[in-house]
Amino acid sequence: MLKMELLDNFNSGNPAGILQAALVEFEARHRVEVTIHDLRALLYDRNGVPLLPGRDHHRHSYCAAGRYRNGEWNRHCMEECAFQAESLAQHELHPFLHRCWKGVTELVVPVTRERQAVLMFYVGAFRTSGAEPPAELASEWEQLPEAEPERFAAAAAELTLLGQGMLALAGRRHGPVPVNRRSAIRKFIEDHAHCSASLEGLARELNVSSSRASHLVSTLFGRSFQELLLEERLTRARNLLLATNYPLKEIARSTGFANQFYFSRMFRRYCGLAPGAYRKRHCTSGAVNGGEYAGN
Repeated sequence: MLKMELLDNFNSGNPAGILQAALVEFEARHRVEVTIHDLRALLYDRNGVPLLPGRDHHRHSYCAAGRYRNGEWNRHCMEECAFQAESLAQHELHPFLHRCWKGVTELVVPVTRERQAVLMFYVGAFRTSGAEPPAELASEWEQLPEAEPERFAAAAAELTLLGQGMLALAGRRHGPVPVNRRSAIRKFIEDHAHCSASLEGLARELNVSSSRASHLVSTLFGRSFQELLLEERLTRARNLLLATNYPLKEIARSTGFANQFYFSRMFRRYCGLAPGAYRKRHCTSGAVNGGEYAGN
C-alpha cells in the first residue's frame, strides 16, 4: 500500500507526497521514527509552507515523555540534539550513533551539499546496554527495541540517498544544473546564503570580473547582489520562524546573518515587524509544533 502511494505521488509529480511516502515506507520497514532537522530552511515551497510538516521534532513517545513538564530535561534535549549532535555532524559529515542523556541511542545521518551538512536525519529510538535512563522512565526504556548495529549501515545508506533526493526534489526555484547566467546566479545565492557569500565569489563562479558580475545581477534581476542575498536569507528566516520554534539566535546563525541583532534589524526593516512579533502574529496557538522547540 505504501509503495503504491509512493508510485502514485511520483506519477503525479507531487514532491511533498513523494518525500512523505518514502519516509513513511522507510519507517514502517525499519520500525523506527525519523526526525529531520532542516539546517538551511530548504524544504519549503514558494509560499513558505514546509514540505514535511511535523518532522522537525522528535515524535517518539519516549523522547517527549516528561520533557515539557521539566524545564531542565528540555534544556538537556536542546543542548544534545540541537547543538552538540549538529556540531559533530558539521565536523564529521558522515553517519554516527548518538546516545542522549535519556539513555537512548539514535542513528544520525547528515546530508551534505558543498561539504556542508544541510539536512540531518535522526533515526530511533533504541535501547543500549549499559545506559542509565531517568528513574521515572525506566519502564518505558525497557520497552524500546535494542540497538542492532548491523542494521545501521544499510539504514544510513538509504537515508543518505533519500536526503539527496529531497534536495533535488525540493529545489524551490531551479533544477540542479544552471542553464543560463540568471539561474547560475540564483543557484550560487541559494548554495551560499547560509555563509559568507560575496560578489567576488559569484564572479569567480561565473568566471568574470566583480564589476561584470555586479552588472549582470543588476541587469537580470533589477536588484543588487546584496539585495538578492538578503532576500534569500530573510525568506529562509521567515520559513524557520513560522514552521519551528528555533531561538532567534539560532535562526540568525542558520540563515547567514552575522548576529541576532543585525538579523532582527533587517527583518523589521523589510517585514515591518521584529522576528518575535512576526512569529507571534502569524502563528496561532499550537501552530509551531505545539509549542515545542523544533531543534529536537
